[in-house]
Amino acid sequence: MFAVARRFDFRSTRWTGLRAISTSSSPPSASSSSTTSAPTATSSAAPSSRDSQSLTLPDGRLLGYAEYGANSGFPLVYFHGFPSSRLEGSLFDALGKRRNIRVIAPDRPGFGISSPQPGRTIRDWPGDVAALVSHLGLERFSILGVSGGGPYALACALPGALGDASGGPPAVGVLAGAPPWDAPGARAHMARYRRAMARMAQYTPTGFGLLASSIIGTARWTVGREAVIKRIDAWLETYPDATKTTEQRRKDLIRMALDAYTQGSGGLVQETRLLTLPWGIAFDEISQPVKIWHGVKDTASPIEPVRWMADRIPGVVFKEFDDAGHYDVDKHFETVLEGMAPSSTGQ
Repeated sequence: MFAVARRFDFRSTRWTGLRAISTSSSPPSASSSSTTSAPTATSSAAPSSRDSQSLTLPDGRLLGYAEYGANSGFPLVYFHGFPSSRLEGSLFDALGKRRNIRVIAPDRPGFGISSPQPGRTIRDWPGDVAALVSHLGLERFSILGVSGGGPYALACALPGALGDASGGPPAVGVLAGAPPWDAPGARAHMARYRRAMARMAQYTPTGFGLLASSIIGTARWTVGREAVIKRIDAWLETYPDATKTTEQRRKDLIRMALDAYTQGSGGLVQETRLLTLPWGIAFDEISQPVKIWHGVKDTASPIEPVRWMADRIPGVVFKEFDDAGHYDVDKHFETVLEGMAPSSTGQ
């Protein structure tokens, strides 16, 4: 399943079972879905008023965002992984409530409910973030970019990137961040399928989009089959949760997995290209405090080019987790949130 097996984030405890069941049913005939379309519902899970908010940006685009955690807690602007959406911020909901942190998770262009932005660059993103924090009236906030959201967090740490948004965030964090592909020897550390995705996005984007759309369509069909539903439920029941029924959890899981593709595969193709080409970020010019956490065993985002990058960021705090890879770094969420909020979360 494309939305699960090739995610650039860290949720294997949630996705392993879904990845396994994605091959349990025969797929439908090839889909003719386009790479970009108007937003449509991706599952039967009902959106809440907090997880499907939006604002209109100065250029007329729509920026979607979700909120989790404590309503009046310290604001943490969360940049989701790749490919993913604002709903990924729900992973920090319970922890945010416990630590009095308000998690604000925007969709990047082309993902979830945010409008596409043709020709965008990674350095364009801080403009959207500045509009969001202004819209919410935030005077103080931190930023955390996870996996594919990491480069976007670093872009916000450049001088003047956020304009007059309180002079910039007090802290910028990167957890299991995407590596810079232009670091010396970086491509040699990347998995073959990632190198293939990069080549397709750069040289045959239309074909890549059609292939991705077909896989996404198959995934949507697969998770609606009765046999698959039973297997998902059985898997979820091995991880008890007293706050929701198994059916609610299944709908939430499927919605989170597929929400990135609400508008088709266009966002996936565009961001694959952006993340695997030079980001346009001069690391030695970063002026905001940056903290990086990364698993030594990470094979999805190899640590070698991340170390190279960290060596070039002035004053960076770089923490390596010897016991973590890419998909099990969630064991360190508490440590990460401790580093992203003021010592007193009462503000």
